[in-house]
Amino acid sequence: MPLTDDSHVSWASDEPVPMWFDMAREFTERWVHQMQIREAVGRVDHYAAAHLPTVLRTFVWAIPHQYRASADRGAKVQIDLASGGIWHLVCTGERQWTLNEGAAETPTAYASFSDDCGWRVFTGASYPQQGLVLEGPPQLCEPLLDVRAIIA
Repeated sequence: MPLTDDSHVSWASDEPVPMWFDMAREFTERWVHQMQIREAVGRVDHYAAAHLPTVLRTFVWAIPHQYRASADRGAKVQIDLASGGIWHLVCTGERQWTLNEGAAETPTAYASFSDDCGWRVFTGASYPQQGLVLEGPPQLCEPLLDVRAIIA
């Protein structure tokens, strides 16, 4: 089965996605469950750092599908995911956003997640408040905290 065949990732799209993305979803679920078990038994060691950038770079694709903040066309929200990279959303219509890699010129809002905070927010886990910085209008920042990149 080619990696470009159609598959489905419900938290990222209502439309078909490439099989490679579904495989990345499987990887992130395994990583999260392994991390939860390791934390429960006190054996996190260096596990988190080894694959966390890939996990965060997969999770970020949940944002344009779930983020439904209302803003003027062209508004930009920059998202810093630490080891997962810097991304930005651009409003393309009423509650519709596109995701772009890299920093935004003159963002309307800004969100910065530490590595530890990032994976926890996207999975609905409690997260360290000091790992999160939100700047800008609350109606643009707060909906980011509701995005989930995993099915519980």
